[in-house]
Amino acid sequence: MNKKEKQKIGQSLVDLIYEVDGHIDTFLKEFIDWKYVKENIDVDKLTKEYDVNYPTWSVLIRRDFHPSDDDADEGDAYINFGAMKSEQVNFDGDGNDFKKWIKTNMSETSIGRCI
Repeated sequence: MNKKEKQKIGQSLVDLIYEVDGHIDTFLKEFIDWKYVKENIDVDKLTKEYDVNYPTWSVLIRRDFHPSDDDADEGDAYINFGAMKSEQVNFDGDGNDFKKWIKTNMSETSIGRCI
């Protein structure tokens, strides 16, 4: 299996996680070891990125937000992002390793049981 095929498997699995939950929050909050996550917040662009980097695979989650309706202080603007405008989830790396990780770490979920 070549790199492109492994990449496609991983993206398909990420898309399935997203489709089942309707978002990627459960994956982030309940299953990811946060020592592998870099969180980047850009107040000016109203974006948050979560870069999940395991040894053989990674997932980049980018969220774009509307401006807040609140009259927040400029220093608190990152806390007061408005509603989420869009969310993009991209996989990179070895999809087969990601599948094994899902089977091990998400075995009690519907996704872990169906793959």
